[in-house]
Amino acid sequence: MPTKLMVVWTNPVSKEAEEEYNTWYNKVHLPDVLRVPGFVAATRYRYTGVPALEGMDDPPHRYLALYEVNAENVKEAAEVLAAGVGAGEIALSEALDMSSFAAHFFEPVSDRLVEEK
Repeated sequence: MPTKLMVVWTNPVSKEAEEEYNTWYNKVHLPDVLRVPGFVAATRYRYTGVPALEGMDDPPHRYLALYEVNAENVKEAAEVLAAGVGAGEIALSEALDMSSFAAHFFEPVSDRLVEEK
């Protein structure tokens, strides 16, 4: 079964909360989510400040997390994840700006291409 991705866009609530936000995300949240069945890997990224094309606006989110999900039914995986959050098993930080949070699942539509050297 091809790996699907859960793509999550986030921001800290403020510049002052950024260190707390990153510590929580890296040391608490990622391990919590990876305990959910089907979630097998995760990587976080921070926007570099460099747009892909000149003249593009900066994105609304400074941080991106990619979660690899090996599940036939991502709706069920999402429900288990949400239940963990609702039960307090997956704690959310006050340093996370929930007003701009976004998360969506994606599935592959092509083979993975790798540059040949």
